[in-house]
Amino acid sequence: MKTDLTQLFAGPFGVPAMNFQELVALQQRNLSAFAAANAQLIEGAQALLARQAELVNAAMTESLAAARDSLSGQPLDVEKQMALFKASTEKNIANARAMAEIAGKSGSAALEILRKRASDSVSELGELFKAAA
Repeated sequence: MKTDLTQLFAGPFGVPAMNFQELVALQQRNLSAFAAANAQLIEGAQALLARQAELVNAAMTESLAAARDSLSGQPLDVEKQMALFKASTEKNIANARAMAEIAGKSGSAALEILRKRASDSVSELGELFKAAA
């Protein structure tokens, strides 16, 4: 009865005898890369949530100030209202860009971790098969 995995797979499947400990180590490195990419994504999500909380707080403060200003008994100044609207719109667009940049950096960093590991994994697997042949 065959108990050695190398012999077990080499016979019926034609797999060359390879170092299964190295194969397991390779897979552990792959899992570590996935964990690192996941950590990068979580860090990015935390940064996004923190920035979003800051933006909501600032928007509420500005809205309250604008409401106080409009209720102060002064006649509505259309030019002032349009200037406030324009400034608010421009600020919202800038904030959306900043949020997209945070998300993009996080995603790019995670993707780079996985891309590098995939490339290294293919090379390492090739070396394992060369050594087994």
